[in-house]
Amino acid sequence: MGGEDGDQLVIELPGGGSLGYAVFGDPDGVPCFAFHGLSSSRLMPGWMFPPELLTAVRVRMIGVDRPGYGLSRVDWAPQFADWPRAVAALADHLGTGRFAVLAHSLGSAYALACGPALGDRLAVIVIASGMGPLRPGSGSTRATEPRTCTGGWPADGPAGC
Repeated sequence: MGGEDGDQLVIELPGGGSLGYAVFGDPDGVPCFAFHGLSSSRLMPGWMFPPELLTAVRVRMIGVDRPGYGLSRVDWAPQFADWPRAVAALADHLGTGRFAVLAHSLGSAYALACGPALGDRLAVIVIASGMGPLRPGSGSTRATEPRTCTGGWPADGPAGC
């Protein structure tokens, strides 16, 4: 893995644009990319997790600015499905093979787009306070009508809540 550390890091992306990121925790720890919610940034892991905790559990948290936030300019990634290409470029830049993803709120849609696109490269995706469901096939961030699950998943799974 790369020896970079700090909270003002930027890489130039293949195809144009840039991706801002920040690194927290154990430099030799298990890599975990963090995707922030609607009104946050790459700095999210710094206020969510005390540095001594990340070091104790041997985790290297990499907070990533999503397109249009902070230091990121990724004009070619207007849809969730475009995001994994930028994430793969950052992982390659850092020399990271397999990694985890932690996502908060709206970041969950970006994390879930990485699953099928990055496959075995992802060890796990963890969603914390994920956003509501999107209309299938839409590129919109607009959620469908609110739904509530009680007493377990319905027969058609969590999407049917």
